[in-house]
Amino acid sequence: MSSLKEPLRNDVFIPKIARILTITHLCLVFAYLSWFFIGPYFSAHFEHRIESSLCLSLMGKSELPIESEGNEALRKNILKRNLQRFTQLSLQEREWISNQYKKLSQENGAEKISFIQNIKTFFTLPNTLIAWLILSVIIGIFILIRIEGAVLSSWLLMLLAISYSFHNYYSAQTLPPIAEYSLYPHEKELVDSYLVETLSDDIQEQRVQLKKAWKRYLVRRWTDKKFEKDPSPLLIEEASYAFELARLHLIIEAKERPSLSDWRHTSLSLLLFSLWNILLASYLNKRLQ
Repeated sequence: MSSLKEPLRNDVFIPKIARILTITHLCLVFAYLSWFFIGPYFSAHFEHRIESSLCLSLMGKSELPIESEGNEALRKNILKRNLQRFTQLSLQEREWISNQYKKLSQENGAEKISFIQNIKTFFTLPNTLIAWLILSVIIGIFILIRIEGAVLSSWLLMLLAISYSFHNYYSAQTLPPIAEYSLYPHEKELVDSYLVETLSDDIQEQRVQLKKAWKRYLVRRWTDKKFEKDPSPLLIEEASYAFELARLHLIIEAKERPSLSDWRHTSLSLLLFSLWNILLASYLNKRLQ
């Protein structure tokens, strides 16, 4: 009685290791393409959520600070005081915040990103990277189905990868830091300037100490009020309000600047990118030619 399973023919599939490497290469390409085309939707959604939360909190409406979670009375009091602070802002500032919130209410963050827009952005990438992405898919599939000449073409992917790495290293712009990060002090600054006692070796105790140091930073940096050792909760609220207002301004201003479709990568990432393509082309041509 003949077996229902027929053995796999060696002439149908390329050798196992070569097959794994080629599929891994395709996965890397598809991962990058997924990040490039889908990532902006998630990013826009979270940015929209953050901006809406900041506007609502500044206007004294429904968003609440972390400290008030689970405490409805505290939440209501903080929102009431934020509303009072909002009314004390200049007319221009109040109108700006209100208009920003109206704009956000009328749009969904993800809806601002269109597939056509993503396609247009894709073609602003360096030509060497576009060619590497497209040819990686074509050549990778052709290698798997054993199209003649596909293995030899892997050297082209290597040349494109090296060319892109040199172009990126010497010509690409540096990705600017996230705008609001400029508002946050480094941990060393908190420890040196705002920590009263010596930093503990215990992680949990460090968390408590740094949280206190952060509150002292807020009050000293964002208010003109004086305090002895630990600022009062009302003083911290006032400082937090000024901090969140500055944060909203920076986020909105950063959105109005042109974004980069490609930026300078680290030397290590470019080296690994080039080495992967060199090793892939070398191995495939050694084993399959």
